Amino acid sequence: MANSCRALAAALGKSHVAVWKWLHHPAWPFARRGPWSVDAVRAWAASCLQPNRADYGGMGNAPPAGQRLTDLPLPVQVELNLKIKRAQLLDLERHRLEGKLHDAQACRQRRLQQIHAVKGRFLDLARSVAPLLEGKDRAAIQAVLDERIRTILEAFSVDHAAAEKKAAGGPRPAARSSA
Repeated sequence: MANSCRALAAALGKSHVAVWKWLHHPAWPFARRGPWSVDAVRAWAASCLQPNRADYGGMGNAPPAGQRLTDLPLPVQVELNLKIKRAQLLDLERHRLEGKLHDAQACRQRRLQQIHAVKGRFLDLARSVAPLLEGKDRAAIQAVLDERIRTILEAFSVDHAAAEKKAAGGPRPAARSSA
């Protein structure tokens, strides 16, 4: 049972405007005010009203329960797929215009350059610190290696942040101070 026009519309999967029009239809057999039996109204609509051509093949706002898109008539399938592809294309174009897309190949190339640079720095680490570690105790060796590794990782994070800013359209303008 539905007590209001909106509740009846929700139960039937229709807009409340459409159901309001039904309530004022000359062939409406029920009271103008609820409660109404949803099943009785659904049966009346099926027997007295023409299918809505804007719905999926005149079958309501969605395929009936248990029915897949592939069960719909072929022209309806084609039309729905075309609408989906158009919507996807519009989303893609909107993202492009908003600057949310980037060149994946260039991004991959930048990342590989960063990885090779860091790899080179780590491989060079052994050669560069060997003279500094000669004759040092374990704690001193650990301190030197820790400092050198941190320097490499900080350089990588700075390079990474600069690459991200460049990919996003360059550095952001500095905020003006009020002096």
